[in-house]
Amino acid sequence: MKKFVLDLGGSIVAPEKFDTEFLQKMRSLLLRHITDSQFFVVIGGGYVCRKYLQGAKSVTSLEPSDLDWLGIQATRLNAKFFQTIIGDAACSEIFLDPNEMPKTDKKIIVGGGWEPGNSTDYVATVIAKNQQVDTLVVLTNVTHVYDKDPNKFDDAEQFDDMTWSELKAIIGDEWIPGAKLPLDPLACQLAEKAGLKVVVMHGENIDNFEKFLNGEDFVGTTIS
Repeated sequence: MKKFVLDLGGSIVAPEKFDTEFLQKMRSLLLRHITDSQFFVVIGGGYVCRKYLQGAKSVTSLEPSDLDWLGIQATRLNAKFFQTIIGDAACSEIFLDPNEMPKTDKKIIVGGGWEPGNSTDYVATVIAKNQQVDTLVVLTNVTHVYDKDPNKFDDAEQFDDMTWSELKAIIGDEWIPGAKLPLDPLACQLAEKAGLKVVVMHGENIDNFEKFLNGEDFVGTTIS
């Protein structure tokens, strides 16, 4: 039985307007592969998380932990949404702690954020480490890791392969709630220490993601 840990960006699961076609394709893909694979899926905060954080900060000054908890609850809502649309193939209980997976025979287990001070990237990394999965898959809204935001800079350079040192030079070492990074710094540090490989690819490209699952060549960035 193959195991995969998916760090699924909230920006593609829960954007401002739901992409029903993408959700249907992702659901079908996972259901096709559960005959020989198990998936641990960690869902990010997406649009609703950003709006709540922006709204809260516009009203009053808040501690970082308050913002983190708000974001965590948004990710858990998104996780329940994703688990619901997967249906009976998924464990009905979303996990709240990456160190305590629900006891289930279901092949798809879904959850969101965990505790203040880290992101769903970190949660996914902890699960990959605990489940002895050597490669963490980050499904986001860009095709690669870039040296700067490709949505803002036309000259942003993409990486097909990169080292942990190269990634850390781009993302820094401080976790900021709601930050848009290819991988949060704490997750980066843990993944490097645990000897994990991380693959970053565009989550909406279902065919490309399936190539990865099948062990074929894919478009994305491999960090090791």
